[in-house]
Order: sequence, then C-alpha cells, then structure tokens
Amino acid sequence: MPVTSLRKACVRPPEVAKIKIKIKIKIKIKIKIKIKIKIKIKIKSGECVWFSGYFNSHAP
Repeated sequence: MPVTSLRKACVRPPEVAKIKIKIKIKIKIKIKIKIKIKIKIKIKSGECVWFSGYFNSHAP
C-alpha cells in the first residue's frame, strides 16, 4: 500500500479560512458600492429613465 494513501488529506487551518472569508466579504462590499455608484450616475444623467419608469408603473 503506498504511503500517500495512508496520509490524511491536507486541511487548511481555521485562521486561513477566516482570513479568506474576510477578504471575500470585503470584495463583495466593494463590488456592491461600485454598482450603486454606477446606478446613481446613470440616473443623474437620465439614461435610466425607462428603469425608473418601470418601477413607477409597477408600484403596488
């Protein structure tokens, strides 16, 4: 039986997992902020008139 089959699979330490999760959360927040800024710019420039009109016509 080869030695490699007896070894336990490499498991990353919880500290590394926590750091990676924090990095992913920061990236997601940055992306959301960029999207919000782009939407605000489009609304100010009047490019999203159809978008705002859609929500106004479909309001409850």
